[in-house]
Amino acid sequence: VRHELSEGEVRTRLSSATVTFEATFDTAGTTREELALDWIEAGDIVCHLNAICDLHYYDAETLDVPVQLPADVAVTEFATPWDAFVGPAPDVVFFRDNAQEYAVKHWYDLDVMVGELPFSGLADRTHAVSGAGSLVGRTSDVADSEYTYVGDVVLDGDQVTFALDQEVVNALGIGNIFTTGTFDLATGTGTQTVVDCQGPSLLCSDIENGSTAFYTAQDLDASDPDAVSWRVDVAVDLGGSFGTADSASTFLATRVN
Repeated sequence: VRHELSEGEVRTRLSSATVTFEATFDTAGTTREELALDWIEAGDIVCHLNAICDLHYYDAETLDVPVQLPADVAVTEFATPWDAFVGPAPDVVFFRDNAQEYAVKHWYDLDVMVGELPFSGLADRTHAVSGAGSLVGRTSDVADSEYTYVGDVVLDGDQVTFALDQEVVNALGIGNIFTTGTFDLATGTGTQTVVDCQGPSLLCSDIENGSTAFYTAQDLDASDPDAVSWRVDVAVDLGGSFGTADSASTFLATRVN
């Protein structure tokens, strides 16, 4: 595919094993043509023979600024598999000498495939986890957030294995951070690994999938194996103008079997 403007001449060439097309026209000697609203709206939805449709969104320049019609268009090569159905003479050719913006939502009429969550929980879970928390900035409230946790726990002897879905709500919107990890009931220490972050790009920008960090279950209370509770309080360096924030969360793992 070649499409170029040189010394006032526009040249377009398409070439493949089955298609050959080349055409040129001069940008001098054109006439201006207003586009009708019906013509523009006719291109809002473009459907294919297999019933898949694309949705087009245009800026105001598309309607408000006339297009340029060249005085003559020379088609010097034309060979396609559809020659029996189309002719080499174009019905209309025009170009724009103004900036135009548009967006296309391809296949808009198809149902969106929703992928599975990064993990669906832990097999053979012994406990269900619930929790809540918050993030509060020390010098700025821009990043202040509320947390809600759900997930699974497998309690095996003194070893706790967990999988958490942390919903974060703040000024950026709503996001979900998925983590897995382990800690020891005797010391409350272990590790946590980020599985995925889904949500606003700024919310997830500093979260690295697959990263592992130390995890400490504070105020751990496992006196009742059917209801194990702990909290996690940490200071978070958000960087830039956000500064430092304090994150505080509480968890309760309740036996399910």
